Amino acid sequence: MLREWAISPDFGLLLVDLIDEHRPRVIVEFGGGSSTLVCAYRASQATNCGIHSYDHDDSFAQRTREQLQKHGLDSHAEIHYEPLRPSQFLDDAGEVIEWYGGGSIENLPADIDMIVVDGPPSHLNPWARYPSLPAVYDKLSPDCLLILDDAARKSEQQVVERWLKEFPEFRLQSPSTEKGAAVLVRGSRSISI
Repeated sequence: MLREWAISPDFGLLLVDLIDEHRPRVIVEFGGGSSTLVCAYRASQATNCGIHSYDHDDSFAQRTREQLQKHGLDSHAEIHYEPLRPSQFLDDAGEVIEWYGGGSIENLPADIDMIVVDGPPSHLNPWARYPSLPAVYDKLSPDCLLILDDAARKSEQQVVERWLKEFPEFRLQSPSTEKGAAVLVRGSRSISI
């Protein structure tokens, strides 16, 4: 099912287009579900790509695993259940942000080509998605893309502003989608969206 907490259909098409155009080898996803299925399907058809998806809700992670298996895509994506725990990252008021707390993020491969950010839910903390870039920054490829869903919300807009200030090598593109999307482009990469 698309929409509500899941991605909207136009965000799914954006993911497909970006995977087709840039052929990432490593995709990291924070907040899985429908987007995991879309990425895994496209990766299985168009690229030699591994997907590492993180979710803070164990039942949701299990449902995603079951859907991947049902569609024969389970070999294309690893689903990690990582409960939210206090992190080293602070919000704009200096308070600790809870984020994915397990050790598997530290074991991600180097040269991440694409990050898809659709979690943790911002109703938990307006800055909940901020750690998605700094937590993996040292593992990014020179031409990495970051795609943020729900970018029409004020909390996500503030996160994007902070990312651009702290990581000036990224440029922002804002394709039109139902819930808003932000695509941060690193390096010389260009995208046609």
